[in-house]
Amino acid sequence: MVTAETLISTLNTFVEKVNANLTLKKILKGWSKLVVIKTKDPDTEATLKVEKGTVIDMKFEDTPTADIILSANADVINDIFTGKANPSRLYLDGTLKVFASQKDQMVLDAIVDIVWK
Repeated sequence: MVTAETLISTLNTFVEKVNANLTLKKILKGWSKLVVIKTKDPDTEATLKVEKGTVIDMKFEDTPTADIILSANADVINDIFTGKANPSRLYLDGTLKVFASQKDQMVLDAIVDIVWK
């Protein structure tokens, strides 16, 4: 079982990788979104503020509004953000819930694919 501390560390590492990736910066230069990641066991909510393809802020608190919401148990979220699990497959089998436009879902898939290749 993934702890809140492990999840925070995983998300911090992922944010560092995203922000350091020049290919992502080019692709996402016009992409600005508020992304909320919700987990159960432990009950954690992370909010990532993305401006022009760069994560400029990450907080661990409830956010009333978001452009994108990802929801799954902590083990699944941890596996996605460490590159161990395919988020598209998890979404299709219902393990991962994604509330976003289809375009934003495709952007999320691209981010994960680029970061973990």
